[in-house]
Amino acid sequence: MKNASQIMESNEYDVNSKMVLTLAKESSLSAYDCEFIASAKDIRVKLVTADQRIALIFPEHTLALQKFI
Repeated sequence: MKNASQIMESNEYDVNSKMVLTLAKESSLSAYDCEFIASAKDIRVKLVTADQRIALIFPEHTLALQKFI
């Protein structure tokens, strides 16, 4: 556990709460779902997801799991 914690320590990100709430309000997705989109946007990567609703609402920020594999 100690080794895992040390590896993860430098790879943690803070989520922009304002962005999460704005995305949730604009999309009708949960704040939980929008945390993943906000994180992906913030670090400029696509979110790989099997959630079709998230992919439909945020196509520019997502990549279907089937396409990723």
